[in-house]
Amino acid sequence: MKRLLVKLEVVFLSFCILFIFSYTKAKGKDWKVYYVSDSDFYFYDVDSITKFKEAVKVSEKSVARQIKPYNLTEALKKIVEIENKSLKEMNDESRKKTIETLAAQETIRLYEINCSREMYRIITGMEYDKEGTLINSVISSKWDYVKPDSIIEKLCKAVCP
Repeated sequence: MKRLLVKLEVVFLSFCILFIFSYTKAKGKDWKVYYVSDSDFYFYDVDSITKFKEAVKVSEKSVARQIKPYNLTEALKKIVEIENKSLKEMNDESRKKTIETLAAQETIRLYEINCSREMYRIITGMEYDKEGTLINSVISSKWDYVKPDSIIEKLCKAVCP
């Protein structure tokens, strides 16, 4: 029984990846998978890579692997983890924005990565809900170090020379 479930999961994941590739090819992008987590698929756009002396710019996309029922209690617990604050310390706008982020189904970001210094920043980022409606955006974050075993480290390994 366990083997059958594993085989079904592999078939399902293969179908999902094939579907996503077909969908993204139709949009004219060349998205390549660089990581799959328990909850998301991560891609970078091969055609978007621009190389400079020490840096690379690349578009990255994450897509929710499965749509889960939205659970406000779980979202509020995540807010506390993400913000590292108690709910009483957070204002309504901060809570709302964090919940919207947690409910995102697709995120597209443009990264600038300094490969030699192992640093990165987000130039732009957009998060969409499952209907494709923009729910959050980021413009130009500060430079940060690439942390070991992080998703950004996996992206760096995929795109840095």
